Amino acid sequence: ERYGVDPGVWGNMGCSFWEVLVETVDHLLSPAWLSAPPKVRLRRFARARVDLLKLHVQGDELAVLRGAARALRAGRICSLFLKLSSAGFALEAPEVLGAELIRVLGGFSIALVDAKAEHVAVPGGPDGARALAELINGTRQPLPLDWRRWDDSGRGKSHPSDRSLVAWWPPDQGPCRGSAAAAAAR
Repeated sequence: ERYGVDPGVWGNMGCSFWEVLVETVDHLLSPAWLSAPPKVRLRRFARARVDLLKLHVQGDELAVLRGAARALRAGRICSLFLKLSSAGFALEAPEVLGAELIRVLGGFSIALVDAKAEHVAVPGGPDGARALAELINGTRQPLPLDWRRWDDSGRGKSHPSDRSLVAWWPPDQGPCRGSAAAAAAR
């Protein structure tokens, strides 16, 4: 509904709108879904754990994570990857987004990675929430006037505040024992 409330006002004129079926990750990994007739579900989910969940849903990252809360808590999702700039399209304030990301990903190790693959660990609690909020807010700001969009080789550079969030369960214990994605994230 957010994208099609008034198609003519904000440049949506001429756009096509499609209805799609949406299910939560928790529902897809639930016993009710897994016991449904084969024509209704994908057999691959039967005893599945999700090794890597990559999210890029233009501001709906929290909605997806909220819909995966049980799977996240149970270790059915071993690692995840999302771009903070994409999460920044959400309507919530950066402080709300940061705090909610920390809450939903409780139990996960979290790091921020930039385009050069440099990373920094994100602490839990209020300090981590503030760090995420600051970066999300930075992606919502115009670029600095003196910032060069291209590097010396003519390649495009990402926004200086843009980072990818990588989170993972310990790959050597619990339900994610042996997870290649969690081991690589660590």
